Amino acid sequence: MVATSYEKAENLYAMTVDGSTNIITDSTVAAGARLGNSDILPGKFGSSDHVPFHNAGIPAALFIWMGIDSWDPLVYHIEKVYHTPEDTIENNISSERMQSALEIIGSGLFDVVRKDVPAVKP
Repeated sequence: MVATSYEKAENLYAMTVDGSTNIITDSTVAAGARLGNSDILPGKFGSSDHVPFHNAGIPAALFIWMGIDSWDPLVYHIEKVYHTPEDTIENNISSERMQSALEIIGSGLFDVVRKDVPAVKP
């Protein structure tokens, strides 16, 4: 989902259960902006691995490459072979999208967990 090669999945989304933002979505959207990557967008999606975290009060997000039809925002495109035998690394992974997602998510995570440290004296 973070590296699909499906051509209609044009943007990386940081989805929450109710569509509200949280520290995860805020940090990754900000990281995307800093990295010059405007592909990441917020959104609402109520079924995936992020749901139990949300239900337990832990900020979480689902990261997924998707496309949404401009003429009908209720029509969205995710990879067609998701969770099928055709969903293989060889046939369904975009290294560029994987790199982009890892940079954005990693940078966002770093900003959340980093600690301020004093400057190193020469």
